[in-house]
Amino acid sequence: MLIDEFDALIAKTVNEDRMSVYGHPIDHFRLSSKLKMAVREQWHGDPALLHPIEMILDKIARLANSPSHFDSWLDIAGYARTAILVLDATEKTKDD
Repeated sequence: MLIDEFDALIAKTVNEDRMSVYGHPIDHFRLSSKLKMAVREQWHGDPALLHPIEMILDKIARLANSPSHFDSWLDIAGYARTAILVLDATEKTKDD
């Protein structure tokens, strides 16, 4: 059945591929949550900017386990760019 093939692929991806790079999900999720909560406690900015910041924090939590993982660095750069796009859009709205 297709579902069995899907389940096997997901299990391999999560249990083997991702865990070999990022460690066990519970460790990653706990660190990521702590980082996000610390930022949320101090957050006074545009809610649209909070999301890319939280995504960057999630990537930082991954890098804590695998600091040389290029894809996480690339993701951080991408989320930083989306934050700049939000800032640009906010400024454009103010100017109009």
